[in-house]
Amino acid sequence: MTVPPSSESFFDVPRQNASTSVGDVELPILYFDGFSGTALFDVDPAVAREVLATFLMETPAEADLTFLPVQREGTATAAITFYDYRDTSIGPYREVALALLVVPRRIATGDELGRGDAMTGSDAKPGFCILDLPVTTPLAEAAGRELWGYPKFLAGVDVDVADGCDFRGQLRDERGDVILELAGRAGESTGETKEGRDVVTYSSQAQGQESDMQLLSTTITTACDYTALLPGTLALQVGESKHPMATRLRELGLGGRTPLRWQTTSTFRARLPLGQVVD
Repeated sequence: MTVPPSSESFFDVPRQNASTSVGDVELPILYFDGFSGTALFDVDPAVAREVLATFLMETPAEADLTFLPVQREGTATAAITFYDYRDTSIGPYREVALALLVVPRRIATGDELGRGDAMTGSDAKPGFCILDLPVTTPLAEAAGRELWGYPKFLAGVDVDVADGCDFRGQLRDERGDVILELAGRAGESTGETKEGRDVVTYSSQAQGQESDMQLLSTTITTACDYTALLPGTLALQVGESKHPMATRLRELGLGGRTPLRWQTTSTFRARLPLGQVVD
């Protein structure tokens, strides 16, 4: 259940300590204030499947998993989200997420579960397979990678917002080469103002021995209102970086694209708990 942003009880939850290679954190991680902007793109389902297959082969932690892209009106959905976390329980930092909307085939009921009209009666829950999750601080990188199995890496992230519509977000690799830039002026509101909803992510983490991997489902609870805008002049450019994330963006065909829509909030609040093992 979404708690109104004005209610401080949203953050009044039991906490527990967890250790990382960089330092201890308290869970759930609490996000008290920040900006979030998500650009949604349609992707060819066949291309999405190929990118997912390559990603799983390159990621030992998820080598035994298969995800199917969720299809809506014949297309798959890719999301690029810029976060500017101004105040969190592990300090301020920035983050960029590249994700595909999927269902995990391990808990699917059939080969065609990626189709939207085949979800009825299935226990499989749609969520985001995060392909890349660059962050700006060592603690955020270590916590995400070691506790959730997220594909995090350290990077440079710029987020500039003006008048609620002008946006420029840039991501750079460890050499300073540009991986991507999303910039422009968003269009008019679509008239939709949505309350923050739970966001499900899928990842995997080692349990005991290195080869003993388990699928994790993490539900991120938010407490903020999102405004949906037409894309306007917003456009995504892929830079000259040789980083695998830049390669994935090119494979997905996102370079030079205008998103279908832009969803944003300047009052981002959320709780990030530990993931739950999917049986």
